[in-house]
Order: sequence, then structure tokens, then C-alpha cells
Amino acid sequence: MTRQGYSSNTIEQYSGHIARFINYIYEAALHIPKASPEIIEQAIYSYRDYLLFGVDSSDWLARRVAIELKPKKTTSQRSLIPIGAAISYFLTLSDASAIANGIPPLLPRVTQPTFKHLSPYEKNRIKQSSMLSGVIRNGTKFTKKSDGLFRVPRGNRAAINARDPFPFDRARDLIVQTRSLRDRAFFSLLAASGCRQHEALQIRICDVDFNDFSVKLINPFSRKNTGLEQSEYEKLAWKGRATDQTFLIEPFKTLFFENLSKYLKRERNPYCRHDFIFQKDNGRPYFTSSRQSRAETFSRIKNEIGLGGKSNISVHSLRHMYGTYTLNYIPIGDDLGLNESIVRLLMGHSCITSTRLYARKDTDQIRSAIEYSNQLVSEHASRLSLSEIRINYHKMEIKRLLDLDSER
Repeated sequence: MTRQGYSSNTIEQYSGHIARFINYIYEAALHIPKASPEIIEQAIYSYRDYLLFGVDSSDWLARRVAIELKPKKTTSQRSLIPIGAAISYFLTLSDASAIANGIPPLLPRVTQPTFKHLSPYEKNRIKQSSMLSGVIRNGTKFTKKSDGLFRVPRGNRAAINARDPFPFDRARDLIVQTRSLRDRAFFSLLAASGCRQHEALQIRICDVDFNDFSVKLINPFSRKNTGLEQSEYEKLAWKGRATDQTFLIEPFKTLFFENLSKYLKRERNPYCRHDFIFQKDNGRPYFTSSRQSRAETFSRIKNEIGLGGKSNISVHSLRHMYGTYTLNYIPIGDDLGLNESIVRLLMGHSCITSTRLYARKDTDQIRSAIEYSNQLVSEHASRLSLSEIRINYHKMEIKRLLDLDSER
């Protein structure tokens, strides 16, 4: 994976998934009387039930291993996709090594996909999104087909991968409740800019302008990385942005610069060999810290402000919040919200389809509009002009929001 250019975060996650999988297989082997390719395949496919159900699994092997290993918690359906990808990658490499040594592959259905003919509908979809497909005579004809390790129904993948935006009116509570000034500044920057975690973690002192209160996000591989050890350099990551500019939103913009000023004065060690702003307690760059430890810090604070039951909210939800807010609610003249093309630029996306994963029309707005429409029909008020309908709708919406504020 290192040779293929995978990021350090991805390698770390894949390694963890594979290590836990191998641990499961070793334990499963103790409960298998006689190993055979069929039994080993069964054990591998039982891993899904072990992850999802643990000691409550109906699969005898998964249940037995769970009793012995005592996993702290079961896995969500959402997590099966990256776990399955990591293990499939590992098994594919294992089978490639076996074939090179004249040994039959263990899981050909997973590691050696077959091909299937595309339907006319599938051909048309591919042609719309692929320039290369458009110049192939008669279009694309085949696609890879694999059973997959953990099969997820295609229609459910979008729902499984969905992340909720962090509640905008609770983001300030998250920042204020955070104990360290470093993490307050870090969360403030994520909320203000909608940037990715690794982008925020890798900002340097020269990237922040206190005169015009702006922040730039620059590819670390496009400049020198003075003061980093080799192991630290290998943890740098960059997914890519269409622009190095950020467009900071209030009130988080002000919170970021306030907390950053305090952090630089009170917590950050100025006598280190690097100029990355965020540091660990030992003065080394914070981007080298464990992703798991940062997630645990966020989860603890999320619980403290009463959002512990929201399993679909993570640190990355602050990026979703930024996209949802700028698309639906940011005040622009006499209107609310920006169009998708502008939001795409704000979030640094090169493709509008990526923006749509983060910036979605708020369901509260849609629900209010439909409820008002239904109210008009029920009151036989359809004779109203469009202007009157819009005026009455906004009056009703203002009343609803005022009632919500009074309840808080």
C-alpha cells in the first residue's frame, strides 16, 4: 500500500482491520476439528456475523469466537464496507502470492472477480460519467462481478454511508465544552471552514493571516517539510482541494481566531523544529497522533453536551454541517443559502457530485413547506396568489422558529 501511494491514515486503518481479522481466524482455528478449504472459507464468511452480532450470533463459530475474544462492542453495518475492503485486499494479495507459488487460491469468488454483460441502462449510466466509455465502439460491454466478502445491497449503500450534519446550534457547545485550547481551535476551524480533518491538522503558522483573518489550506507535498522525522513525513496526507482558500463562517470564525491566539500564547511549544500549528503534548505535530484517540476525545465531548445517542455524528459531521448550512441557511441579501456551484468551491470539491454528499437540502425546510401546502389545501385557500402564499409561509415559519427558541 505504501508503494501504491496510499495515505498513512488508510494504511493504519487497513492494518487494524486485517490484524483483528487474523486474530479472529487464529481463534476460529482452535474450534475447527479438521481444516479444509471449505471450512476455512466458512470461517472467513462467519466473520461478518461475528462483527455484527458477537455472542448473539446464530452462527456457531462466530458465537464461539466472540465468547472467547470478548469484543467490547459489535460493529455497525456502515463499518462493514471499509472492513470488507481491507480484508478483500489482503486476501487478494495472499491469493496472488499463492498462485505465484503454484498453490490454488483460497477464495476465488472474492479475489478473482468474473465479468458480466452490462444492461442497456448500466451502459447508459457509465457513458454519462465516463468520457472513455463514450469513445469505445458500441460502449462498455462488461463489468467486474464479485461475490464480495461482506455483501451490502447496492440500494442501501447511500443510506449506510450517510453522515448526519452536526447540529449547527450545538457546535458552539462542543467548542466551549472542549478542555484544551488546541482542540477548541481545531474544532472551531473545522466548523468555520468545512475542511477535512487532515487539512486542518496540517496548517502551519504561515498559513494563518491575523490581519485579514484568513486561513489557507496548502498541499504539504508542494513545499518543504522542515523539522519532520521520516516517520512523521510518511503520515502527511492530502486528498486534494480545488482551491487553497477557505471561506470561514461565523460564529466559528471568531471562535477560531480567539482560541488560536490563546493556544499560541498558553499551550503551544514555540521551541520545536517544525512550524505546524497543532501539536501533541510532547511538541510533535498533532497530525501524527492516533485517529482513534482524536475520535475518542470528540465522542467524550459529544456525550457531555447530550449528543451521545447520535451515532451518525462524528468529527467529519462538522464538514457536513458546513455544507448544509451554506446551501440552506447562510444569509445572502434577502435570501438564504448559496447555489451548489458556490458551495462546491467553498468545500474545495472538484466535482459537484462530491458536494451533494455533504450539502443536502435540509429536511426541516422541505417538511415545513409541504405542511404549509397541505394546510392551504385543507383550508380551501388555493385561491391565494403565489406572493400571498410565500408571505404566509414565511410568517408561519418565523412563528415556528420563535416557538422553538422559547422552548429552549
